[in-house]
Amino acid sequence: MSFREDGAAALEWAAHYLEHVGEFPVLEQVEPGDVSKRLPASAPEQGEPFANVLRDLDEIILPATTHWQSPRFLAYFANSAAEPGSSPS
Repeated sequence: MSFREDGAAALEWAAHYLEHVGEFPVLEQVEPGDVSKRLPASAPEQGEPFANVLRDLDEIILPATTHWQSPRFLAYFANSAAEPGSSPS
């Protein structure tokens, strides 16, 4: 894939995430150390397809993320994109 195609895939991934963030569990779903166990011990010698990076985001990183932008995340209103945390226009 080209730089433009990978960039478009990243933008699509981010847009999809924001459209569906409310469907994820708000809090992380892994135990401490789970992410590091699933990642390689060192960087690869050769690059890999960007689709693999996006897959790792979905399969490894998202389950280990507290989704602050979720409409169900109500701990810190000032940083949330949820309606209660938004500034009046």
